[in-house]
This record gives sequence, C-alpha cells and structure tokens, in this order.
Amino acid sequence: MNAAEAKKRANAFLREDGSHLVAKSARKAGGAPEGRRVWVVAYVDPAEPDAMLTGGALAVTEDGKVHTIGSAPGDPALQNLLFSSGNDATEESQVHKEHGD
Repeated sequence: MNAAEAKKRANAFLREDGSHLVAKSARKAGGAPEGRRVWVVAYVDPAEPDAMLTGGALAVTEDGKVHTIGSAPGDPALQNLLFSSGNDATEESQVHKEHGD
C-alpha cells in the first residue's frame, strides 16, 4: 500500500458514506511496530479546499480497511490501530466506523 492507494480507498469510503468530501493527503502514522503500517488520510471539502474541517481523519490499514479517527486530544483510535491486530473487540470499539473489502 502506498499513499495514492490509501487516498483511493479513503475516497471510496467517503463516497459510500454519502459524503462530498475528498481525500487530500496521506501520510504514514509514526510509531507503528515493524510490519504494521497505517496511513492517516486528511480530507477536504472540494468547494472550499483551504477551509479547516473538524472531526478527525481517516486511517487506512495495510489490509485496506478504512477507519475513522477522532481529532480530540487523547483519542485512542489511532494508537489502537497501530498496536492491535484488529481482532480485539475492545480495541475495535474505539474505532467509530470501519469499512473494508
């Protein structure tokens, strides 16, 4: 998975969710253990691409699943994605919405 693929999956997630927002950029989340890569994808309103949106970002894991992550300080969703196998129910409960193929 690369940044372009992460943005492509994020855009598909946004469209399926009925959103008009589009992925703007993708970067690798730092601090992941070896072999666990998560892309953090920022999104914008194409009508106002310079306007700041509130509500967090999307995270795309190597397996292609898209997760929403909050913007509140201390939100554990990204940390849970970085350090979980994705199979623990308590960790999954921290992720508000998930989509995968």
